[in-house]
Amino acid sequence: MMKYIVLTLLAILTVASAVLEGLFDSLPPQFIQLVGLLTILCTGVFIGWMLRLQVRNFKKD
Repeated sequence: MMKYIVLTLLAILTVASAVLEGLFDSLPPQFIQLVGLLTILCTGVFIGWMLRLQVRNFKKD
């Protein structure tokens, strides 16, 4: 259940940043890069967490 919550929050972050970029043309490029970097980092953490859970479940079997 927790993985779906985290995945939903990641999707909301991505969609919200895309909407902000579309609504405001005057956003500084640094803000857009920061949000993109934050999305990439959160995705990496999520993938690492999921792989760790799968390895843990694989070792139990």
